[in-house]
Amino acid sequence: MKKIWLTILTIAVAAQGYAQKYIQISNPTNHTRNELISIPYDRFTSHFLMDSIFTIKDEKGKILPHQLEKLGAVHPVNVLVLVNIGPKSKLKLSVEQTASPNTESKTFARYVPERFDDFAWENDVLAFRMYGKALEGRPDDAQGMDVWAKRTDQLVIDKWYKTEDYHKDHGEGLDYYSVGQTLGAGDIGLFINDSLMYTKHYRRYKILDNGPLRTTFLLEFDPENVEGQHITFSKMFSLDAGSNFNKITLKI
Repeated sequence: MKKIWLTILTIAVAAQGYAQKYIQISNPTNHTRNELISIPYDRFTSHFLMDSIFTIKDEKGKILPHQLEKLGAVHPVNVLVLVNIGPKSKLKLSVEQTASPNTESKTFARYVPERFDDFAWENDVLAFRMYGKALEGRPDDAQGMDVWAKRTDQLVIDKWYKTEDYHKDHGEGLDYYSVGQTLGAGDIGLFINDSLMYTKHYRRYKILDNGPLRTTFLLEFDPENVEGQHITFSKMFSLDAGSNFNKITLKI
């Protein structure tokens, strides 16, 4: 699928004697797109001459939700803006130096020590989890990434873990997927000597951003010696509001 194009523009309006600054989003595809647009923070602030307090609006004056993405740093790295844009169309966004209303959280992640070191995360579409050290060696141990189907756009992780009854659908969805000794809904394995081998579960986590529009976290794994090969890696997961897919970056 083609990418959405983004441009930060300044147009001189001679009649009023000032320059109008705005963000232009272009959708070259034949499909309506609901996208989380990323703008480098330094570029955004230098262009609009404002820092972290601002409001972004569309051409009808509607306030668009945004997030300052930090990726674990002290200062913002990107400005994330949630837009809906029709096929073969353009969208012009303005920026005002006023405090924006709080954005409703649509993504979330947390470590779940009460359930054998699970690490769980979700957005308004799906929920997922990876298994931790405490599950290793148990009869119910599992390997890959688990996925929970949701019939609500609300965040459910805390609620479902609290009830401990998420394998039944009570109107919001359920954990219907039995991962077992598989790669689950998407994971990596080691293919050595024509056989699939699983690694141990993650050992450490670090949440880099936790919503409201994008959640990003790092899972670290201890080094392993497998068939004489030294293997070390970590995985960075990122999940956007409205998306059915995670972005997973593997660092070896």
